[in-house]
Amino acid sequence: KELITKSKIQLQKSKPLFAYLLINLNYIEKKEIPTMAVDNHNNLYYNPEWVKGLNEDECSGVLCHELCHVIFNHLIRTETRDALLFNFSTDCVVNDILVANDFKLPKGGLIPNNDHSIQFCGIEVKELDRKSAEVVYDEITSKLKKTKQNMQVISESRFDEHITDDLKNGKDSKGKPLSEKQIKEIKEGMDKWKKLLVEAATYSKTIGQVPNGLEMHIGEILNPKVDWRNLLYKFITNS
Repeated sequence: KELITKSKIQLQKSKPLFAYLLINLNYIEKKEIPTMAVDNHNNLYYNPEWVKGLNEDECSGVLCHELCHVIFNHLIRTETRDALLFNFSTDCVVNDILVANDFKLPKGGLIPNNDHSIQFCGIEVKELDRKSAEVVYDEITSKLKKTKQNMQVISESRFDEHITDDLKNGKDSKGKPLSEKQIKEIKEGMDKWKKLLVEAATYSKTIGQVPNGLEMHIGEILNPKVDWRNLLYKFITNS
């Protein structure tokens, strides 16, 4: 807990946008998870023993990794996609942003190169700084051989877990139906993060410290685009 607090304080000078947003999460000790996890209810869970193995810079990096999943709404964008591969795709995008902003991440995880590319399981994904998580997912699923070994590599390369609620089908992370109140709270939380993101980005611009690679993703959140393939599929199905 002390290390997490120190890491957040350190970010106030070096990465004010991230520091501003991190104070809006609830930090909960949870020994049942291997590393860290986030959910749709502004909660960040951490295994204290795992956190003890991090230095201050690595802890800052992982905290901001978790934060990005929340502010980019990654936990509700999975839809019908394979959850593990979409989690992996979001990690590619998030970690590329962190590397571009000189964050340190723990060894052994999914860390892109400085040229915004990453290699794994015999494939390469380039231009991560120009791609959304959905585009990366489509590219990975079209190239990746889903062998047991490859899926194991992907599973072990993640820093964290996503505790996701399925808003589309009205179910929580355990498959139980969400109440109208819960759905309303999640949607209100999304609106809250949009507002906070705008505030943080505006503040960062005024002091000339806008993080590299964030503008495209902020635009995605504030002005979401609909996948034409999904629209076409629905139209054809209805017809």
